[in-house]
Amino acid sequence: MEQFIYLRYQYRIYPNITQRKQMSVTADCCRFVHNYYLNMRSLAWRTQHRSMNYNACANDLKYLKLVYPWLKEADSMALQEELKDLQLSFEKFFSHSGGYPKFRSKKESGISYRTRNQNGGIRLSLDKHFINIPKIGMVRIKLSRDIPGEILNATLIRKPSGKYFVSLTLKIESASLIKGNHGMEHGLDLGLRSFYVLDDGTVAPNMKYLYETNGKLIRAQRRLSRMKKGSSNYIKQKRKVARLHEKVCFARHDYLHKESTRLAKMCSLLCIEDLNIKGMIRNHKLARSISDASWSEFTKMLEYKMPLYQGALVKVPRFYASSQTCHICGHRNPKTKDLAIRRWTCTVCGTEHDRDVNAARCLLQKGRTMLPDAA
Repeated sequence: MEQFIYLRYQYRIYPNITQRKQMSVTADCCRFVHNYYLNMRSLAWRTQHRSMNYNACANDLKYLKLVYPWLKEADSMALQEELKDLQLSFEKFFSHSGGYPKFRSKKESGISYRTRNQNGGIRLSLDKHFINIPKIGMVRIKLSRDIPGEILNATLIRKPSGKYFVSLTLKIESASLIKGNHGMEHGLDLGLRSFYVLDDGTVAPNMKYLYETNGKLIRAQRRLSRMKKGSSNYIKQKRKVARLHEKVCFARHDYLHKESTRLAKMCSLLCIEDLNIKGMIRNHKLARSISDASWSEFTKMLEYKMPLYQGALVKVPRFYASSQTCHICGHRNPKTKDLAIRRWTCTVCGTEHDRDVNAARCLLQKGRTMLPDAA
């Protein structure tokens, strides 16, 4: 039986003026449909105690197009996908895994909508320089890497910087992606002085992309704050600020992808700590540094890349005191809670520890005991 993996590949596209207008029209129609049926579902529950699901909204949409004929200018599949997203938002709310759906603002600087690949509507040209998008036509694309599977849907994105991208959801045979690893076993301790430390002492530097660009951002945002909102200069300066943020984001993601891929290729077992990152960000002294390091995104990358290289990622419970425990004798030293203590000596066995290396070794030991075949 064939097994499939679903991945998203993002590419830069270069639509012309007509195609950009059509994308904006479709995005505006999706926003209208989202807000309209969010209001309808809320009113139906408050006034009649009646719920509306996706099917009810989709059946009503054809009558809504008679009332608002300009909805026919948009891609019909994009409107249906918007209703599916609204249904998913309500399901998350009722399962207590998300908040109540919110209305979307017309003032959003970026746009995004998704459309399905129906009857080959999303396809590359023969020379692979263009991609066909429903209602848009052939759009020039920069194919930075080959498309290895079947295209299921496409999300069209306009960033606040003004650049356009298409994100393709691909259905790929797992056999064509899964590769081997080098068979190493490591514990990994995330940090801020260094991005991570392995149990063998390997250190990955924390690049601090936001910190490096902070001066330019401060000057650009100060200049923006002094301009009249809505003016041409305001829009230009707003785009400059967005491009600075985009540069930081792209540089950070490039680094995270390279490091996560290197670890996935190297390790058959990787043990990390299940950090409460959302709670840690509440500390206003460390919030910016933790967000800049992007531990959460790095962990997500490891979660899907490790199986692709036949490796196992083990998350050690967050309450395990890896930084306070001696990996030699198991003695716990509560004084090392102080983050300023970078080296300490065990009072029982006398071993001198580097804080981060010792934590990584403790995580590896604990992770091995959590494997299914561990005795």
